[in-house]
Amino acid sequence: MADDRNHFFQAAKSRVLKRVFQPADFIKGKKMFVRKVSGQIHAVQFQASTWGGKYFVNVGLSFDCLPGMSSIEHGIHLDFSELDVLDLFIYARLE
Repeated sequence: MADDRNHFFQAAKSRVLKRVFQPADFIKGKKMFVRKVSGQIHAVQFQASTWGGKYFVNVGLSFDCLPGMSSIEHGIHLDFSELDVLDLFIYARLE
């Protein structure tokens, strides 16, 4: 049952990428869908609940002049496509 839900979740994310995000210039980053527009980084992450049956949508905004928290913490440069939602200047979870 959990495998069926995971397959459905992955298939749904793939359809959203092709139909909604790609036309809006989003790419599939390492951990979320991201795009860079006029110095801003926009991000959307779909996250399955640890206990199953629920899904969350995390959204975020940052600026390309700001390093991500991981970059600061580890002293490395990350491309915007490698960022995590926690690296962004502002983020929120939609439930």
